[in-house]
Amino acid sequence: MKKRWLIFGLMFSLAGAIAATNALDITGKWSGTIDVKDESSGTNITTPVQVQFQQRDAAISGNIGRAEDNDLVPIKNAKVEGNKIYFEASSGETLGPAKFNLIVDGDHMEGEMKTSVDTGDITGKVKISRQK
Repeated sequence: MKKRWLIFGLMFSLAGAIAATNALDITGKWSGTIDVKDESSGTNITTPVQVQFQQRDAAISGNIGRAEDNDLVPIKNAKVEGNKIYFEASSGETLGPAKFNLIVDGDHMEGEMKTSVDTGDITGKVKISRQK
């Protein structure tokens, strides 16, 4: 009898964890900046960006690019873990995919973007907000 209650309790805990994972909804248009420190000049380069997310349960897709660009690149390998979102996006300007690691706080996300260019590895600070 105890075993049956234990299994029943575990099922409810698992259902609660799944519901909590799916409670985060990032669907919509987001905009903000990526700040990269230019090591050669010691200055910061700020690039305005736009992101469009589509989320269905835990599956995330979308596009990202510069705010002034019409051609956005697709988001790949996206996943959500709690209030964190991870994804990649490839560009002709980088040697490999840019990897994003963001923390979602309501209508705001902040985190890092890491990629490589012909002059070396770069890390950017990402700050984006949901457009209303």
